[in-house]
Amino acid sequence: MKNILLASCFAVAIAPAAMASQWVIGSEIDLEHMDTKTQGRGLTFVYNGGAAVTAPKYTSGPTSFGIAGMNYFDYCNPSRPGQVKGFCVEAEQGFSRGVCIKYTIEDYKDVPKNNPPGTIGTNSNRVALIGDLYARHYSFATDMSGGFEDFKNRVAGFQLAIWEISHEDLTGSPTQAVGELNLERGAFQVVTMQSTEAMNYAMQFMSTLGDGGQFKTFSGLFGLSNSDYQDVLVVVPSPAIAGLAGLGLIGLRRRRR
Repeated sequence: MKNILLASCFAVAIAPAAMASQWVIGSEIDLEHMDTKTQGRGLTFVYNGGAAVTAPKYTSGPTSFGIAGMNYFDYCNPSRPGQVKGFCVEAEQGFSRGVCIKYTIEDYKDVPKNNPPGTIGTNSNRVALIGDLYARHYSFATDMSGGFEDFKNRVAGFQLAIWEISHEDLTGSPTQAVGELNLERGAFQVVTMQSTEAMNYAMQFMSTLGDGGQFKTFSGLFGLSNSDYQDVLVVVPSPAIAGLAGLGLIGLRRRRR
């Protein structure tokens, strides 16, 4: 059985202008993974990259363990302020604690690099659904103003929705693809989940994609890639928003050893 840690990413900095200049596609950034377990929900799952979206529910055999939720990273360079958070985009890789990971900053369509499932951009439905998922539900899923237990369920549900979209070979139009999203069928399947509320949030997020016949786009979404570790989706806010976010969230930054 393979241990896997899952991620969700949001960049915060004290100096927003400096932060914005750091996020250039093709450049590299060194990050240390700090935490997932306290910010998400455990699950077991199976992934069969060759399975169609209609593949029946998994009933026997080996499963993988993971944690769906918010991942936290510190910059390896202590002179860089703030913290990075992000959602994982591939289910079958993880992180190592105490290791500086050299990530390449990518267009979000160009992760994950592993094939299968292949990059988001290899399937136009994945592109449409990921953009709409972030546009409709990212702010709600990552809002920490409510209770912490509900926050963990929301970020876990959001992570499950990302995996389902990024790992299924979605067909037809984006509207048809929404109908193919099912966490108990297809290539990516949840076998057991620590929280039914997290599963309910995931289904709610996915079922409302394309509401009104519109698939929205989302600006500021980047990917982080590394061949040995989990690829991650990161939201980098505009400088004005980043300044406000930094005031509220900088206290979450874990003190470095």
